[in-house]
Order: sequence, then structure tokens, then C-alpha cells
Amino acid sequence: MFERALTIGAPEAKDIYKDISIEDLKDEMLMESLKKLMEDAGVDRITLQKLFQSGDAVASQWTRL
Repeated sequence: MFERALTIGAPEAKDIYKDISIEDLKDEMLMESLKKLMEDAGVDRITLQKLFQSGDAVASQWTRL
């Protein structure tokens, strides 16, 4: 059936990010690696800016404190 064998090479390792918590958002190394992964995957600049912008959230008018 096969007349020859091909060497394909080593499999690629991929980063998998699961269960990222609110506390992880403060981890600069994690966030930079996630951003780079998304850039390499072709996510556009505007979407990345929206996803990685930071600031203080304000409670909603109807939220009980």
C-alpha cells in the first residue's frame, strides 16, 4: 500500500488557556502571552484593544452594594 515512509517531524505544542479567573487578569505575563497568542492567530487590532483594555468598573445604578 505504501511505497515509502515520510518523516513529518515533532508535533507542535499549543497553549491552552482554560478557567481564567478575575485574579488572573492582574498577571501581566499571562495576559501578554495570551495577547501574543491572539495576535499570532490573526485577531484584529481593534478587537485586541477592546479585550485588553483595563480600568475601574463602576457599580450599576440598580446594584446593591
